[in-house]
Amino acid sequence: MEHDVVRKPITLFGQGALRTRPRTGAQGHGQRFEQFAGKKLLQLSDSTVAASQFNWLVMADPVNRVMMLGDATIPTKQEIHRHAEAAVATFLAAFLHPDQR
Repeated sequence: MEHDVVRKPITLFGQGALRTRPRTGAQGHGQRFEQFAGKKLLQLSDSTVAASQFNWLVMADPVNRVMMLGDATIPTKQEIHRHAEAAVATFLAAFLHPDQR
């Protein structure tokens, strides 16, 4: 089932991280994930761990490519969006509440 979170990953998950330092963004994700869990949108046992995992799903590949292969591998906006959608889909495969499947 396609969920609004999959269709709008940047809107629901990324805006706070884009406006703040990465650590603050990850903490904000943890707080939002707790709120989503309270609404039975997500199922998780530790929002801090979930936020860290989400952060790494979103950031690891693009950052590593640039660090290892240089500026020529900086992703386009379209590539970033595609990667973010895939990261959110992976995250939701693990954390989407069963009532939302």
